[in-house]
Amino acid sequence: MVKTNFIGKFSWFFDGVIDMWPAVVMVCGAFALRNWLKKHKMDSWLLEHYQRIAGVLVFVVFFLWLKFQRANEITALIKSQFPLSLRDVGSILVGSVVLGFVIYKLAAKASGNRPQVEYSKLTSSRLFSFGVVWVIYLLFYEFYFRGVLLFMTFKDAPLVGVIAFNIILYAGVHIVKNFQQVLLSIPFGLLLVGMTYYTGQIWFALVIHLVLALGFEVTALLSQRITPVKV
Repeated sequence: MVKTNFIGKFSWFFDGVIDMWPAVVMVCGAFALRNWLKKHKMDSWLLEHYQRIAGVLVFVVFFLWLKFQRANEITALIKSQFPLSLRDVGSILVGSVVLGFVIYKLAAKASGNRPQVEYSKLTSSRLFSFGVVWVIYLLFYEFYFRGVLLFMTFKDAPLVGVIAFNIILYAGVHIVKNFQQVLLSIPFGLLLVGMTYYTGQIWFALVIHLVLALGFEVTALLSQRITPVKV
């Protein structure tokens, strides 16, 4: 009886386990890809670039799978994010950029302003592809963590449970980088989940994440005084 009650309390978790596979694949794949690329002495920016491309492919497969398995749910989730009024767009952009910049400054200070990626042999075309893939990756990334997991997979779960699980899973995917990244992702993940749950929209989380991520990349470029080579 006790065992049955315990399973019943966490049935929402067991029902949603199947949707966790993209995060698991990303972590396992990232370790394998990093080891392979390091053996071939790839530049660190290329390592990050290929890892994000692989992540985009994982998300594409996942969302296609959702489209066939739970078409009504994923369609309803996408529709819930639109339309946006001009006031909504303005509030999202201004609020997210300001908050993202503040978080970026705090995170940069906490990390000692050390760039996460060292760039070399960076051409203009590579810089452009790097940025485009980064944006596409974060769009899928936020829609998965702050959209699917929050509003679809665990929509019937207790609020504390779904937030805690979302943050744990989000922090877990950063384990491929370093322990400091895992620790910093916990309060950041809490902020993004809280804002997404409160507004019902993923756009705040997406823009804040973009500001933070691209801020670090621009800082890395400037700190290493790299001028992209025109090709």
